[in-house]
Amino acid sequence: MVVIAVIGILAAGVLAVIDPIAQMRKGEDGRRKADLKQIQTGLELYRSDLGNYPSVYSGNSVQSPLRSPDNSITYMQNVPKDPNGINYYYAPYNSNRSYYIYACAKNVNDLEAITSGPSGYCPSGSKFYRYSSP
Repeated sequence: MVVIAVIGILAAGVLAVIDPIAQMRKGEDGRRKADLKQIQTGLELYRSDLGNYPSVYSGNSVQSPLRSPDNSITYMQNVPKDPNGINYYYAPYNSNRSYYIYACAKNVNDLEAITSGPSGYCPSGSKFYRYSSP
């Protein structure tokens, strides 16, 4: 009985140190950052051909596929979505010569996460990842 109690205490200690929920959040946030970079690449290809970035999409998101206005060129067949299944937030500005794309950060301790972003996109008190046109 004592051995089982000691093993239980050790297992609880290991779980507290590893914190699997925090590790899952970090993993999801890593995917979000990679997705935003991939979208950024597609947007840069679009701009290099057409001279500006796409206008606002439905619900302020870049949706699949990312194509030229006349549908003659496909820049991204499958635009990635957040691990939660929602589209990333896209906000062009300066007459479509610049943009921001946002994702909700789950790891609030990530130094890349910022506190300001689009209103109503993330739950209250959340932080954001923001990538912009170079």
